[in-house]
Amino acid sequence: MTTLEPGPSPSPPRYEPLPAHTLRHARVGPDRGDGAAGTPTRNRRRRTAGVVASLIVAAGLAVATRSLLEGPAFSSVCVYPRESIAVLGQIDALTGHTYSCVMTFDNANPTWATWEVPWFATTKAIDQNWAQWVDARAGRRLVITTSLVPSDAPGNWRQICASGGYDGYASALGRNLVSEGLSRSVLRIAPEANDPASGVGWSGGFQPDMSAWARCWAKEAKAMAVPGSHFVFDWTVNAGYEDIPFSDYYPGNSVVDVIGIDAYDSLVNGQQVAPGRTRWQLLSHEPGGIWDLVAFAKSHRKPLSFPEWGEVSPPSGGGDDPVYVREMARLFKEHHVVFESYFDDNVGGTLRLGQVPKSLRAYQATVLNG
Repeated sequence: MTTLEPGPSPSPPRYEPLPAHTLRHARVGPDRGDGAAGTPTRNRRRRTAGVVASLIVAAGLAVATRSLLEGPAFSSVCVYPRESIAVLGQIDALTGHTYSCVMTFDNANPTWATWEVPWFATTKAIDQNWAQWVDARAGRRLVITTSLVPSDAPGNWRQICASGGYDGYASALGRNLVSEGLSRSVLRIAPEANDPASGVGWSGGFQPDMSAWARCWAKEAKAMAVPGSHFVFDWTVNAGYEDIPFSDYYPGNSVVDVIGIDAYDSLVNGQQVAPGRTRWQLLSHEPGGIWDLVAFAKSHRKPLSFPEWGEVSPPSGGGDDPVYVREMARLFKEHHVVFESYFDDNVGGTLRLGQVPKSLRAYQATVLNG
């Protein structure tokens, strides 16, 4: 278990051990004292692991994200600051940008009792209480990553959930988020289901399991939309992980507000390509990757998100690769991207902005000031 940089909290976030044979990252969150780490999710088949307003909707795009258009405006530029408010301040200082959107993870819950109650709203650790951070200034918002079920769910949880068996728990989570002042959060439910290692998808890749999973996702999203909520529901895939048709596990336009993709600068199949234009072309055009997802979102008339993106160390990643950053920024501006979040942490080879000076300058010039 690797411990993050200590902060004001007596129990800092922890990472689950990473398999030695692959660069996938587990999501993190603080130790709640019950033996479970509230975690980020993982990434990539043969690659690394891989908000919101300033909404400029291009002509002809019928955007279903009604929640994004309501309430105080805030930046579409988000960041994952390792579950630490102090670290967020360091990123603010490094980039010269004051972030009003933060991604957090609540997807390592052992039971329904912990699943219903988000740790980041109830923790006494001031450095990790994101509900207090949101409440301190108008316009702040969270992108919350949550699982569909806790870790003690039975093996047939997809079928139980698809029949509405877990709707009560989902409604309880929705009510708790509203009561904590987080009614305008983006809810990123069970992202990267196309990665078997993520633990949030289906078993074996069989169509009945995929269909049950998609119905489960839809059931829980509907149940979470309790009175007083204005949640934005984000469905996220893992770029290039499995060449499975997105439609096989898409929950449907009636429940999905934003279609997202986690897209790190890492290549599949063990390819080692130097940073630059060729690398970007391979990365963005891989099957089940960025351009496939852009086309899928367009076909469903949904806006896009990039909830996780970032640099990855060689040999799997491009390292300090400003071309990747500039091309990602181009995507954000030209393809109806509602929000994006740089993953500023060292997990499974991912690199922080402070470790990639050329990319940092590109990020400041294009993502923040472009």
